[in-house]
Amino acid sequence: RTVELVIDRHASSELPGSSHADQEQGRFALAEPAEAISAGELEQVRAIEWVTNSPGLYEHALVVTCTLARRFLLGGRTNAAAQLFNALPPDFVQPLWVEKAQSIARRSSDVMPEQLGRSALGQPPHERLDVGCTVASHFQEYIHMLSLCDALAFYATWAEMLSKRPAADAQGQSTRQQMQWLEWKQSIVHATDHAEPMFRARMLDTDWLGTQSLFIDTATTDSQAQQRIGELARLRRLYIPESVFRLHAILFDTRDVVPQNLQRSLDLAQLVASDSLGIYRQLAAPSPAHPSGCLPAFIRLMRQSAGAVLQIQQASQPGKPPLLAGVS
Repeated sequence: RTVELVIDRHASSELPGSSHADQEQGRFALAEPAEAISAGELEQVRAIEWVTNSPGLYEHALVVTCTLARRFLLGGRTNAAAQLFNALPPDFVQPLWVEKAQSIARRSSDVMPEQLGRSALGQPPHERLDVGCTVASHFQEYIHMLSLCDALAFYATWAEMLSKRPAADAQGQSTRQQMQWLEWKQSIVHATDHAEPMFRARMLDTDWLGTQSLFIDTATTDSQAQQRIGELARLRRLYIPESVFRLHAILFDTRDVVPQNLQRSLDLAQLVASDSLGIYRQLAAPSPAHPSGCLPAFIRLMRQSAGAVLQIQQASQPGKPPLLAGVS
C-alpha cells in the first residue's frame, strides 16, 4: 500500500493539468532517452524497487509497474518508463506468466471479432477475470510498453549513427575516406535491419496495447479497469503514429544504402490502411502530439516516398517526358 501512496502523491503534481483530458489539450513532447529523470520520478522508481525485494510480491509489483509506466508514458516521459523497467530484478519475469499469457492467447484466437467486446476469451467475465488472467493481461502490457521503450532508445542510437554519415564514395577520395564510407554503410545497414522490426514486428503488427491483445473485457463496469482501458487508448493514439513516422524515417532515410527500403517506406500505406490493425484510426484521432490528427502528415510522407520512386523510374528512362512536374 505504501508504494501506491508514493505513486498517487506524485501523479497529480507531475502530469500537466488536473486530468488526462487537460493533458491532451496541452503541449506534448517525448523525452530523449538520455534525459535525466526528475526527483519525483526517481522516488517512484525506487518505490517499485522496494516492493520487488520479495519475489512473493512480484505479481503485485507487475500490476503497479504497469500503472506507473502508463502514467510516465502518458506524460511523454519515456526515459522514466525505461528506467523503471531497467530497475526491475533480473528474475522478475516469471515462467508462469509467460505460460498463462500464451495459453490465453491460444484460447482467444478462436473467438469471433464481434464477440471480442464482450469476452476476449469467449467466456463470461466472472469466469475468466481470475488472478491468473489479470497477471497475464498486465504481463502482456508490460511486454508491449517495454518494446516501445526499447524501440525509441534504439531509434536514438540509429539517428545518431545516421547523422555521422561521411562523404559519399566518389572519385578523388582517399582510400581512408572510402573505407570510412564503407564502414559507416555497413554499420547503418546493420542498425536499420535491427531497428525496423522493433517498430513493425514488435509494435505495429501486434495490435500494440489493444484490448484484444491484452485479454481485456471492454464491457467491464469496474472503475479501475475502465480507467486502464482509457489510458491504454490514449497511449495508442500517442505512440502508434509516432512509431509509424519513425519507421518511415528509418526506411526512407536509408534508401540510398538499402535501395529496397524506398519501396518498403511506400508500402507502409498498406500497413496503415489494414482494417485488422486499425492503425489509420490512431492516425486520424487527435492527440497531444497531433491535436488535429496526423493523417495529413502521413499522406505527405507517402507523397515523399512516391515522388522518390518516380524520380528513380524517370532517371532509368531518360527518353521519356518528366513524371514529376509539380510534385513537391
